[in-house]
Amino acid sequence: MMLQRVWKQAKPARMGLFCGQQDLRKLLHTDDAPQDNEQGHERFDRISNYVRYPNHFPVTMTVKDFNAKYDGLPAKARETDDPVSLAGRITSIRSASKKLVFLDISNDGHDVQVLAEKKYFQGDDAANNDAEFEHVHESLRRGDIIGIHGFPGKSGKGELSIIPRGISVLSPCSLKNSYVVESSEHGAIDFTPPFKRISIVPGIEAAINDKLPSMLDPDLIAKLLDICHRHEVPCPAPHTAPRILDCLVGHFLEPQCTSPTFLIDHPVVLSPLAKAHRDNAELTERFELFVAGKELCNAYTELNDPDEQRLRFQAQGADRDLGDQEAHVKDEAFCTALEYGLPPTGGFGIGIDRLVMLLAGVPHIRVRMFTYNDACIQCFVCFRK
Repeated sequence: MMLQRVWKQAKPARMGLFCGQQDLRKLLHTDDAPQDNEQGHERFDRISNYVRYPNHFPVTMTVKDFNAKYDGLPAKARETDDPVSLAGRITSIRSASKKLVFLDISNDGHDVQVLAEKKYFQGDDAANNDAEFEHVHESLRRGDIIGIHGFPGKSGKGELSIIPRGISVLSPCSLKNSYVVESSEHGAIDFTPPFKRISIVPGIEAAINDKLPSMLDPDLIAKLLDICHRHEVPCPAPHTAPRILDCLVGHFLEPQCTSPTFLIDHPVVLSPLAKAHRDNAELTERFELFVAGKELCNAYTELNDPDEQRLRFQAQGADRDLGDQEAHVKDEAFCTALEYGLPPTGGFGIGIDRLVMLLAGVPHIRVRMFTYNDACIQCFVCFRK
């Protein structure tokens, strides 16, 4: 394999190999990450003349310029007499056969396909060219930064590609294919999907080994307070149904949410802006994502019935009269806006501050508020978008 071969025709061009925001999202959302036992350079052992972190790779143009220059080629084109050298980060790998492998590389927000055909590949040892083609492409992983000497062409479907004569690994990616994050406060947090789900009412009932009263029960508050007293659940005044239910959730369910857990099927009294559940009018179509015992995300189907919304605000007003300052005030302008028509809608909100706390392993956001480095800011911007 041509790991350090420099074509005489190649002319250096300036380029950035680090992924932009779109490239980072692709890197985080494909599932062919390197395995735990392949983190070092051992996966390149079968590649002849492999060089760790080479000092230089000459490119003839950027991916952006390549796309602009050769986009007009016809389908199945093979411009073998037009040498080109590109570099970029692998965002996906698709192996069609032992003779054909597709890669996507990204550079400075621009992508191009790598159409690797064994018949065009030129290894360092001509006698073992076929084996080296396989070894090279079996060693590559999503996230690796590679340099490609090849020529422009297009696939049978007309997708612009670079067909490699040789591939150089410029910097391997060390992303671990592990979903476990270590937390100083909570120990190991396992993000392995699918995340656990806990339906709120059955979850509380399982914890207290008893049935909860109906959410429509006129004595709901008294009965919920009795459950708190019997199970020694602290619940300070004012005693409204939402506040008592929230205390029960915090006492019995949130401690079960060290690893990512969805709390689902919230009672209507806990969700004044969420649409009633299509299968149970006492519940809503809502979920919260908890990690390390803290709410990270809140999501629900929006209530778009203005008459129902007014009734919900009325119930919230009654709770405010009992001293619950967290209850919603009536927003007539919002109800009027709903009368103009809101189609079926859903949405979610995520706490970026809590996410940063989790990733940084700190108990309070102020610990990290003034110590972001460039990488942290880049991740923050990506998550915001």
